[in-house]
Amino acid sequence: GRATIPELATQVKDQADALRTRHGTTHLDLVGFSMGALASRYYLQRCDGRDHVRRFISISGPHAGTWTAYALPFEGVRQMRPGSALLRDLDADDDPFGAVEVHCVYTALDLMIVPQTSSVLRGARSIHRLRVPLHRFMIHDPGVLDLVARILHA
Repeated sequence: GRATIPELATQVKDQADALRTRHGTTHLDLVGFSMGALASRYYLQRCDGRDHVRRFISISGPHAGTWTAYALPFEGVRQMRPGSALLRDLDADDDPFGAVEVHCVYTALDLMIVPQTSSVLRGARSIHRLRVPLHRFMIHDPGVLDLVARILHA
């Protein structure tokens, strides 16, 4: 949380550009978890990522903020507070994702993203609410991994 969302989005952009160059492709699929999902969203909306991404899968991203972000004073964490300037700016876009196929995956039992529905993005093609015990288990849960694989292979 010490790095800002725009700083993290720049890292996403750099890695995405390098992957596209390395593999000689114009588009890629992007999967982001938690703060990484928000940084990926910022990349899509503010760093021209939507011109280079086919699918975006957001796993437990605090897209409408999380009340737990009031626990730490770091700038990146403050940007994840409900109603932050960064979140208001992203929400102001009429067509935030263009042709990017957006999927949201979250757990109803999340104690990190509060409220849990903050993980749902407007205009998502699919929304999957799973019963994974905790936020951090989302990236290891076999059901989540299977769902992500199915979405990517569709």
